[in-house]
Amino acid sequence: MIKALVRFFNADGLLKDSSVLFVGMAIAQVINLLFQMYMGRRLLPGEFALLVSLLGLLNVLTFPLGVFSSAITRYSSLLIKSDRAGDIPRLLFFWGKRLVVVGLVFSLLCFSAPGPIALFLHLDRVAPVYIFGFILTGLFCRPVVNGALLGLQRFDIWCWGTVIGALVRLIVGAYLVAAISPFAGWGLLGHGLGFYATFFFAAAFLVVALKGAATTGEPLPAMNHYLAGSFVIMFGYSILMTGDVILVKHLMPDVAGDFAFAATLGHLVLFAPQSLVGAMFPKVVADGNETSKQRMLLLKTLLASFIFAVASAVVFSVFARILPRLLFEIPEPSDELVRWLRQVSWAMVPVALLSSIMRYALAQHRLAAGSMIPLSTIGFIGCAFGWAETPDGLLGLLSLFSSVALLLTGGLLLWKPKGAVVVE
Repeated sequence: MIKALVRFFNADGLLKDSSVLFVGMAIAQVINLLFQMYMGRRLLPGEFALLVSLLGLLNVLTFPLGVFSSAITRYSSLLIKSDRAGDIPRLLFFWGKRLVVVGLVFSLLCFSAPGPIALFLHLDRVAPVYIFGFILTGLFCRPVVNGALLGLQRFDIWCWGTVIGALVRLIVGAYLVAAISPFAGWGLLGHGLGFYATFFFAAAFLVVALKGAATTGEPLPAMNHYLAGSFVIMFGYSILMTGDVILVKHLMPDVAGDFAFAATLGHLVLFAPQSLVGAMFPKVVADGNETSKQRMLLLKTLLASFIFAVASAVVFSVFARILPRLLFEIPEPSDELVRWLRQVSWAMVPVALLSSIMRYALAQHRLAAGSMIPLSTIGFIGCAFGWAETPDGLLGLLSLFSSVALLLTGGLLLWKPKGAVVVE
C-alpha cells in the first residue's frame, strides 16, 4: 500500500524533489521555530506581538515579491528548454538591478517617514521602522537568486541557502536580544540579516554555476505583463496567508499578544504543502497548451497538500493546550489562545490548497483564473474592517473567503469547455 502511494506521487519526480525541499525546509523551519521560541520567552507579550506583526508585514511583502521568484523560475526553465541557459545571467542582472532600486526606494521611505508607519502599528517608538527599512533592500534582492535556483531545479542549493539564512537569523537575533535589550527591534534585525545571508550564498553559487555559459544575444523573454498580473495575484494570496496577524494587531490590539502565539503555531500548517508546491512549479511551466501530465501533477499536489494540511491541523488541535506551554513556556495558556490556535490551524487548510492552485495558474500563465484570489482578498479585508469585532470572527471570514478563492480559481483552471482538448 505504502509502496503504491510512493510510486503514485513520485511518477513525475514530485515526491523525490519535494522530499529534498521538505528536508531543507524542515531544518530551516525548526531553526525558525527555535528563533520564535526564544523570542517568545525573552520578550514581553507586547514586544512579542509587535515582533510577530512586523514579521507578518514582512511576509505580506515577501510573498508578492515571490512573483519575481516565480517569474525568474518560469523563464529560466523556458530558457533551459530552449537551450539558452547562457542567457540566464542576463535575465538575472536585468531584473536584479531594478529590484535593488525599488528596494532602496522603500527603504528610504521608512527612513524619511517612520512616524505614520509606527502609528499604523501602534508603536510608541520609531526604531523598529528604521530596522524594517534596512531589511527591505535585502528582501527585494533575494527573489531573483532563489527563482534562478528553482528554475535550474537545484533544490539542494536552495535548501542550503534557506538553512544558512535561518541559522544567521537565530544566532544573531538571539545574541542581540540577550546582549543589548529584550526589544522586538533586535529580533527583527536578526531576522533581516538572514535574508542577506541567503542572498549572498545563492548569488555566489549562481556565479560559479553559470560562469562560461554561452549567451545567444537573442532578446530576453518579455515579462512585464506576467509580472504585473502575478504581483496582484500573489499579493492577494499573501494577505490571506499572513494578514490575520496584522489585522488583529491593528483592529484588536488588546488581544494581539495571545493571538500572536496562536498564529505563530497555526501557520505551521502551511509548511509541508509549500515543499510540494515548490517542486511542482518548475515541472508544470508551459508557454501554451496544457498537458494531461501537468493536470495530473496538479491533482497529485492538491491531494498530498490536503493530506499534510489536515494532518497538521489535527495535531495542532489535539495538542493546542500543550504546545504553547512546551514551546513558549506559558504556564497556563488562556482558553482564547487555545481556541484561536485551533481556528488558525483549520483556517490554513484552504489557504494551503490555494497555494497549489495559484502556483499552477502562474506556471501556466492563466492569470485570469488567478484573479479570483485578489478579488476574494478584497472581500475579506472589507468584511474584516466592517464586521470583524473578535479574532474568532476574523478567522471565520478568512476561512470563508479563502475557500471561495479556492473553489473559483480551481474551477476555472480545471473546467474545460466542450470540445477543448488537453494535449497528451
